[in-house]
Amino acid sequence: MVPCRVLVALAMMALAADGATAQLDTLMSHCLQFDRQYFRWGGRPPGGGDWSYDSSAVVRLLPQRNLHLGPRSRRLLVPSMGVATRLQRVWEYFSYWQLHDADTVIVAWTNGMYGPVFVMGVRGDTLRGRVRFTTDVYGAEEPQEDAWAVRIPCR
Repeated sequence: MVPCRVLVALAMMALAADGATAQLDTLMSHCLQFDRQYFRWGGRPPGGGDWSYDSSAVVRLLPQRNLHLGPRSRRLLVPSMGVATRLQRVWEYFSYWQLHDADTVIVAWTNGMYGPVFVMGVRGDTLRGRVRFTTDVYGAEEPQEDAWAVRIPCR
């Protein structure tokens, strides 16, 4: 006979998993617009031309897994990123998002050397939390800051 507390614990875990799955589905069906243009890159346009820099406040959370970064990591895309394919692949290779728990998401935009990493609580259509600006230069990381994003339709 299975103790009642074990059955209750299993039921609570199933409900939490259902909540996380619903949150995951909702996140993947939208883009996120952040409070600033945190998502920066430099490169040449796909057709050639001068090197330039650009940025965006909008990212798209993709359902595909980014397995080399861990079993829970999923792909992240900046829809407006217009640089040569090779450079875009570098950012896409190292960038990811993942559901940390039922109401917390981690978003990392990095080229393997630097970029922002967000840990944000999900409340309805709004995400609020902190951003840490990572760097490969020892001791040069800036202090964490508050950040927020809202879900918007992807174009």
